[in-house]
Amino acid sequence: MEAAQRLSYQPNSFATALRTQRTGVLGAILRDLGDPFLSGLARALQQAAHEQGFELLLGHADYDAQTTQRQLTLMLNHWKRQNSDEDLA
Repeated sequence: MEAAQRLSYQPNSFATALRTQRTGVLGAILRDLGDPFLSGLARALQQAAHEQGFELLLGHADYDAQTTQRQLTLMLNHWKRQNSDEDLA
């Protein structure tokens, strides 16, 4: 541990995800980042995620249903892949 500190070692997030089977990523899709309330919500979500050791994957739907669906599908596929990998471990 002393050597890691002396060398300013930073763990590789991809390697950690492989070892723990958790990506540490949360997802949110907001309809309009130009909306002051939703912009503030995005900032609060990111701050809360970071305080708990997570990263936030943020989607901006811009009131478009197809964009929302694509982003949601991407997030769900990631979650499904993550869970199936955990089942194999």
